[in-house]
Amino acid sequence: MKVKVLPVLLALILGASLLGACSSRQNHTATADEAVNRVYPEGEGKFYDPSAVISTAAESTAAEAATHAATKATSARPKTTKATTATDSTGSQPTTVQGNVPPDNITDANINPNLGTIQSQVAARMEALSVKSISLSETSLTLEAGESRQLRISFNPSDAAIKSCSMTVSNSNAAATLSGTTVTVKGIKAGTATLTVTSHNGHSAACNITVKRSETPVTDDTVLSHADLCTAENANRWSEAVAARLATLGMNRNSSLSGASAELSTAMLNNMSYRDAESELTSQAESLLSSLTGGNWTGFDYNCFAEESGGNFVITIVINESAE
Repeated sequence: MKVKVLPVLLALILGASLLGACSSRQNHTATADEAVNRVYPEGEGKFYDPSAVISTAAESTAAEAATHAATKATSARPKTTKATTATDSTGSQPTTVQGNVPPDNITDANINPNLGTIQSQVAARMEALSVKSISLSETSLTLEAGESRQLRISFNPSDAAIKSCSMTVSNSNAAATLSGTTVTVKGIKAGTATLTVTSHNGHSAACNITVKRSETPVTDDTVLSHADLCTAENANRWSEAVAARLATLGMNRNSSLSGASAELSTAMLNNMSYRDAESELTSQAESLLSSLTGGNWTGFDYNCFAEESGGNFVITIVINESAE
């Protein structure tokens, strides 16, 4: 009896399992939509297309790559500082610079501390380019009257910002003209002079000038200045020329006579030759003595000599009636 029960129990258990499985299948009835989707996965009337699935996946991958690249570029872009407008005490809004610093409010903290303030930089640069000293190409010069020579002005430093000068000549023995960094010096008459050139900021240089008498031979017909014409030598010669003129008029010379009947000054003789001066003086002597003698030249004795007076010369004439 026990032998037959075990197979029966096994058969009952197996049958119950099969009935449960069949009942589960029978209880799940597919809906119409599920049935259609199995035939048309893309929707009713649209057959399944595997390439579409592949294309859609590729497009999705490309879109993700583009998005990633854009995000990376955005994160790599440097951050900028936004410039804002600052209002000053007057209420106006000056133009600003990066970092919200108005251009009229630059301080030591706003620039490179190794360079100092802008004002100090400009001052240092101007000082570096200012004239420290000047010099002339010659410190002494010898010229003849009428001769010219050019001198060059040199500046230290050579790249000085301002290269301008003024010029003076101590006296009229020489003259000079200034053009840029060149001075033209001309000898006027025998003597000495000093040329001084001064920079705009007070530095000066000098040249001592000696003017010699012209080497051109001087004759009695050479036109001369007053200083060159009125010398002691020429005054004595003029005195003798006047005496010779009075002798031709019939007067007798008496060297013992003194005093002064007429005086001829050389102060007005200038820019003329010795010969022209002689003619002028003898004419004056004859004119002055004519009124004293009444035209009776033979009835008078005379004496004539030259004397220095006040830096010039005077030819003195003395006349007296003859003893005979």
